[in-house]
Amino acid sequence: MKTKRLVDLVKVPVVPNQRQALEVLDNWDFTKEAKKVRYNLIELGHDPTDTFIARGIGALRRYHAIALLDPLNGHAISDILDSFWHTQILFTNPYARFCDAVLGHFMHHYPLDHDDLRAVRGVRSLYDYTIEVHNKLFGEDAEFYPALIADRQLVCLHAKDCVDRWPGENRFIERPDLAVALKMAV
Repeated sequence: MKTKRLVDLVKVPVVPNQRQALEVLDNWDFTKEAKKVRYNLIELGHDPTDTFIARGIGALRRYHAIALLDPLNGHAISDILDSFWHTQILFTNPYARFCDAVLGHFMHHYPLDHDDLRAVRGVRSLYDYTIEVHNKLFGEDAEFYPALIADRQLVCLHAKDCVDRWPGENRFIERPDLAVALKMAV
């Protein structure tokens, strides 16, 4: 079952370099990651279907598309998508090549310390923003991008350059209008 291409799903205009990067993302082979995430979920007592794994890889592709199309901001994910991104990161060499080919820079991963309430508030804000951007770009996906989740389901975030500051702070979210972020990505 071939899923629709991201370049056909995105609901906002994209510039040529973004279209090209979306095509690279669409064509990236996630076979190893899909196999590993299935194995990991089975080890945790789940019985993932082929359809679930395919939808999860599609959701991971959209997460990367969000990073590409809204490059001024960090974004956060919930526990449901976490296993897919973490599995991708485990393949460090291909992941580094992927980041370079799709985003033009390494996409760093920042795990959330749930004991740090300030960090939880910051990642909550980033997660809510990520849902807002996802819905603008692709529409709703209650399975992999649920709008309402508990704080314990907040897991991690990415950011391009969060050196020497907590990436989940509200000040990290520049929150420009998405159209402005798209124009600046040219």
